[in-house]
Amino acid sequence: MRLWARRFDDRLLTWNIDHRPGREPLVDALAFYDALRAEKGPDAPICVEGVSSGGHLALMIAAQRDVACVVVDDAVIDTLHPSAALALAVQGAFGYSEADLAAVSPLQNAGRIVAPTLIIHEQDDPLIGVDQAVRLHEQINGSELMILPPGGDTLYVHSMVSAADFDAAAARSAGFVDAAIARWIAARAPAPAPAPQQASPAAKVGAPVARPKPRKRTRVTRRKRVRRDV
Repeated sequence: MRLWARRFDDRLLTWNIDHRPGREPLVDALAFYDALRAEKGPDAPICVEGVSSGGHLALMIAAQRDVACVVVDDAVIDTLHPSAALALAVQGAFGYSEADLAAVSPLQNAGRIVAPTLIIHEQDDPLIGVDQAVRLHEQINGSELMILPPGGDTLYVHSMVSAADFDAAAARSAGFVDAAIARWIAARAPAPAPAPQQASPAAKVGAPVARPKPRKRTRVTRRKRVRRDV
């Protein structure tokens, strides 16, 4: 995760968190969020990003807390129907009952995620099918989806991609976070005070009121003409 944090640490505070194994990861992740929120206050923009199981935690934080954005890379998305490769790990962490697994499933809780969301997924991810990313994208209103094609010699999360696609994904997530934080700050900026209205001189307190001068009335008289006979 230090590699991911370097995308932002020149301009943002980054927390790279850890958690206990078993059933405690989400409890710990939420506790870290709550501690940061308490320290920075309600108006600080907080974005969460996670890779693989960390992506699962990031999505679940976004479903339960107020975040400026969420970015996930090859996230564990459907804990209710995990792939065969992940089934034992998911059930060992969260239980075997459908209710327990649905409660921690980002796909089942997608309707509660209202923050701007970027989903990055490898097309040939061997652990989490890309179809899960597509379904999550369809469930989160306004979310963005970036699918990395296979091939190349650079490890992204679970499989290999080209160096160009790796860099493109890094640039996409950094730009996405920057834009989301800018929108968060703009939405909470105080409205500009209205400009004071210029009062007319007659409206000033104590100023004499100018009254229009009355129009002069002109009296017209007619002279009587007297006719005299000479």
